[in-house]
Amino acid sequence: MIAGPPWASGTDLSERQRAHRGNVLAGFFAAMIQFDLNGRKLALEETIVRKLHAEALARAGSSTTLNDLAVILSRALSERKTITLRRAESRALEQLLNADGH
Repeated sequence: MIAGPPWASGTDLSERQRAHRGNVLAGFFAAMIQFDLNGRKLALEETIVRKLHAEALARAGSSTTLNDLAVILSRALSERKTITLRRAESRALEQLLNADGH
């Protein structure tokens, strides 16, 4: 029987290698923030969410919806769990995404 590479099977990996692989995967998933937009799931990179937060905050004076969205995005960045948006915030988020070309 031919043995595959160590990463192909958990049994061939040392404890340290498994821990490293787990940390790499955890780091990948930690960088994504999940949203629920009226039943549609959306995952965005943390850097994108930070930019959207800054944009919503900058425009918050002209719109209560954007102000609410800025607060929600701030919470999303700190809590790291799926954030459910109401219809108005979903539309505002989609408009910011389309305006920035994401």
